[in-house]
Amino acid sequence: MSRLIRRAGAAVAAVMLALLCAALCAPAALAAPDQEKTVRVAYFDSAHFLEGASEDAVKSGYAYEILHEVSNRTGWRYEYVYGDWAELYDQFTKGEIDLFPGLAARADRASFMSWPDHTIDVEHHSVFVGRNDSSLDPDDLTTLNGKRIGLVRNNNMTDEFLAWARKHDLKPRCVYYDELDRMPQDLAAGVIDGFAGSENNVDNTQDAVVFARIAQTKSYLAVRKGAPDLLAELNDALAAIEKDHPNFYQELKAKHYRTRVSATTLSPEEEAWVADHQVLRIGYVDGYLPFSGTADDGSPQGVVADFAEQMVRELSLADDLRVELVRYGSYEGVLGGLDQGEVDVAFPVMTSVWHAEKHNVMETDQLVSSSISAVFAGEFDLSKLDVIAVDRNNSAQKDFAREAYPQSQILECGSSREVLDAVRSGRAGCALYNSSRISTALAGSGGSLSEIPVGKSIGFSFAVRKGNMPVLALMNRGVSVLVDENYSDEMYQYVSQLSDFTIQDFLRKYAFAIVAGVLVVLLLVLLVILSFLGKARAAEAETAQLNRELRENQAKLERAKEAAEQANAAKTNFLFSMSHDIRTPMNAIIGFTDLVRKNIDRKDVALGYLEKIRMSNEFLLSLINNVLEMARIESGKERLELERGNAYEFFNEMYSVFEPQMREKGIDFTYRVDVDHPCVLTDATKWREILLNLLSNALKYTPAGGSVTLELTELSADETGRACYRVDLRDTGIGMSADFLPHLFDEFSRERTSTESRVFGTGLGMPIVKRLVDLMGGTIQVESELGKGTRFVIDAPLQVVDGPHDQGSDRDAAADAALLAGKRILLAEDNDLNAEIALALLEELGLAVDRVANGQLCVDQLEQADPGAYDAVLMDVQMPVMDGYEATRRIRALADPAKAAIPVLAMTANAFEEDKRNAFAAGMNGHVAKPVRVEELVAALADALR
Repeated sequence: MSRLIRRAGAAVAAVMLALLCAALCAPAALAAPDQEKTVRVAYFDSAHFLEGASEDAVKSGYAYEILHEVSNRTGWRYEYVYGDWAELYDQFTKGEIDLFPGLAARADRASFMSWPDHTIDVEHHSVFVGRNDSSLDPDDLTTLNGKRIGLVRNNNMTDEFLAWARKHDLKPRCVYYDELDRMPQDLAAGVIDGFAGSENNVDNTQDAVVFARIAQTKSYLAVRKGAPDLLAELNDALAAIEKDHPNFYQELKAKHYRTRVSATTLSPEEEAWVADHQVLRIGYVDGYLPFSGTADDGSPQGVVADFAEQMVRELSLADDLRVELVRYGSYEGVLGGLDQGEVDVAFPVMTSVWHAEKHNVMETDQLVSSSISAVFAGEFDLSKLDVIAVDRNNSAQKDFAREAYPQSQILECGSSREVLDAVRSGRAGCALYNSSRISTALAGSGGSLSEIPVGKSIGFSFAVRKGNMPVLALMNRGVSVLVDENYSDEMYQYVSQLSDFTIQDFLRKYAFAIVAGVLVVLLLVLLVILSFLGKARAAEAETAQLNRELRENQAKLERAKEAAEQANAAKTNFLFSMSHDIRTPMNAIIGFTDLVRKNIDRKDVALGYLEKIRMSNEFLLSLINNVLEMARIESGKERLELERGNAYEFFNEMYSVFEPQMREKGIDFTYRVDVDHPCVLTDATKWREILLNLLSNALKYTPAGGSVTLELTELSADETGRACYRVDLRDTGIGMSADFLPHLFDEFSRERTSTESRVFGTGLGMPIVKRLVDLMGGTIQVESELGKGTRFVIDAPLQVVDGPHDQGSDRDAAADAALLAGKRILLAEDNDLNAEIALALLEELGLAVDRVANGQLCVDQLEQADPGAYDAVLMDVQMPVMDGYEATRRIRALADPAKAAIPVLAMTANAFEEDKRNAFAAGMNGHVAKPVRVEELVAALADALR
C-alpha cells in the first residue's frame, strides 16, 4: 500500500510539473549535463593492494576498492595506466598521471604531487628475511651486515631502510628493483637474503618473517601538482567516506590483508599458551555433519576436522601444537565437556551473545553459517510459525527459535523424532532446521513432510571457557585467516555424503532391526485383522470429519479470495478515481492556458482564466499533499511536535479561515469555546490539519442555506495537569449512508466519485484525520444520515499549561515589504525554471538578486564578495556538487564573522517537519516551502532581516 501511495504521489508530481512547464513556459534549451571527468590512475601489481594490472584482468585489492568508492562519490571515470611501480612513478613525476595510490608525503615530492587531507592507510615497514635463515638473528642486528637486501627504487621504504641502517651502523649489500612483488619471490629463490617492504603486502605463504621494524608511514592517494579541482573533489570524497562509513578502512584491511605475516603472527600470550600446552583439544558433536562427525574408521570429519588441519598449517604451528579432536554424543554434551575442562574448545556452537551468556562461554567470530528452513506438513502459510517444535536437548535449536521468532509458542519435545511427530500430528506448525542438515531431518518421513526456506540463517562459532583469552585469541586468529576458505563447498560435500546412503548400507547397518521388525509385523498382522472392522468404522468417522474440515477450509479460502479481490478492486477503483480527479484539473489548466494565450490582450478575461488555473493548481497540490501525507504516516515518520497554544486563539483562527468561504456559499457558520484551561501543550500543526480536513468536508458537502457548528468543551481534568477536551463538529450537509460509515476511515474510500458528487477528493482526508487523532492518543466518532448531515466528535487528552498565552499580533505586510526594499539577495537554485520564478517574485518586491546554480558556487561567491554585499541567502536544499545543508554549514564556518552570520533561508520542496528541523540544524534561519507563496516569503525574509 505504501509503495502504491509513493508511486501515485511521484506520478502526480511528475505529470503536473511536465504539463505546467509545457503550458506556461516558453520553450528553452535544456542545460547539458556535466561532462564525466576522466582521471588517469597508476595501476601496478602489488599483493592485496592493487591486483589485476592489465586491461582484461579481474581487479581487486585494498587500494582498488578505495578508488572505486571515491569514484562513486565524485562521478570520476578511471583510465588505468599499467606498468611496474618505478615506470609509473616516473610518469607521475612528469604530470602524465593524475592519481597515484599509496605514496607517502615527502618534501622532495612536493614539486610534482599534492596530498589530500585524509590518509588511506598507516603502513608498518619492516625488513623481511627467510623463515628458516638461521644466520640472521633479530636480537643481533649486525648479522644483517653483508647480506643482500632488496630495495625498490625511488620508494619511501628504501629511504627509511637506508636511514635505519645508518642509525644502527649496518652495512648490508643493497639490491635495487623496479617493482614490489619480485622481491619475495627472489627471497624464496635465494637471490637475496632479505628485503624492505610493507607488512600489508607480505603473505604468510611467502616463507618470510619480520626481522626488524624500521618505520611507520602514512599512505595517501597522491594527486599530480596543478590539479586543485581534483584535489578538492578527492578531499570531499574521502571526508564523506569517513563520515558515512567510519569502519570502511578497517573492514577493507580485514578483507584483503587477512593472510599477511602480521595477521598470522601469534601474540606473546598466545605463544606462551602454545608453549605451556602443546595440545589444543577441540570437542565436537558427533553425527552432526556437515559441521562435525566421525568416519567409519573412527577419524573425525566435517568442517571441524578440515579447519583444525588448515589452522595449524596457516599459522605455522605444525611443529609447536597438536590438535586433538574429542567426540561427544550431543550438543549439550560438548558444552558440558568444555565446562568441566575436558576440552579447550567446543564446536559447533550457535553464534549468539545471548546463547553464549546462558552457557557461560566466550564465542569466536563466526566460522560458517547456514540458511534456515521450516519443516511442515500440508500447505505452508505464516500461521505455521505460530507454534514451533524444538528438541529440548538441543539448546541451539531452542534458543534460535526464541531469538528468531519471539512471538511464537515454543513446543519442547524429548527428541528429534518427537519434534517431527509433533509437526506431522499438527501439535506444532513447523520445526526449524539449518538447510545443510535438512535431508537428514526429512529422512524417513515418507514424503509426509515438506521444507521451505524462511529467509533467516544461523551462524556457528567455536566456544571457549569464560576467561580463557589466549585460546579465544588463537581461535579467532585462525578464523580470520581461514574465513574466506570455501567452507560452503566443503559443507555440501558432506551433505552429499549424507545423501549417498545405499540400500546395501541400510541393510548392513540395520539388519538386526529389519529382522526384528519383520517378526513384530507378523505378530501384529493377526491383531490388525481382528480389529479391522472396528478401525474401519473409526476410519469412516475420521473421513467424515476430514471432509467437514476440508469444506470449512475451502470456505475460508473462498473468503480470503474474496477479501483479496475486494482489496484489488479497491486499489483499481482508487487508480481510476485518481486518474479522473487528476485529469479534471489538468484539462482545466491546459484549456484555460490556451484561452489565456488567445485573450492575452484582454486583461480582465485573462486574469479570470489565470485565477481558474491557480485554483486547479491548488487542488492538484492538495492531491499530492494528501497522498504523500498518507505515505509519511504509514512509514512511521510522523511524530508529535508539542508547543504551547491557546484554544481561543486557535479556534478563532480556524473560524477566520473558513467564515468568508462559508458566508460566500450561504452557510451559517458558528463556533463556541467553553473550557476552564485554554492554555495547553499540543501539536497545533496536527490539530490544524485535522480541522482543515473536517471543515473542508463540511464546506464541500453542505449546500447553501445549511449550517456548520464547531464547538470545543472541556470534559474533565485530573491532578496530573491533563484535561480531556472534546471537539464537536456538526453540519446539515448531504450526509453519508449507513453502509458507507464503517469504511469512512479506509484509505482511498469515497462514497461517491467526484463525477457523481461534483466534489473533488482523494479519499485520503478522513484516513489522515483518523491516524492523526490516534497519534495524539484521542478517539473520533461519527454520526451521519443521508440528507440530514454529519457529526464528528473527537475526544483527546492534552497537557494543561499554567499562565496566560502570549497574544499574537497581526503582521504589518506593508512594513515587511518596506523593510525588504533595496536589499540584495544571493539565490542558490539549480533548477532554471524555479530560478526564473524566484527571480521574478523577488525583483517585483524591489530586491536585487544574484543567482548561483549549486551550494559550492554559493559559498565561493559569498566568500569572494565584499563585506555587506548581500543581506540574505535563499538556499535550495537538493542541488548537485554541494547541497544546501552542507553549503550552509560551510557559510557558518567562514572566517569573516559578518559573512558567517548572514541570514540563510531554505527555499525548498522538502516541506515536512523533519525537513524544517534539518534546515535549522544546519544553521539556517528560516524555511519557505515550494510552491512559494509571496506573503510567506516576504514574512520569512522580513523576520530574518530584522
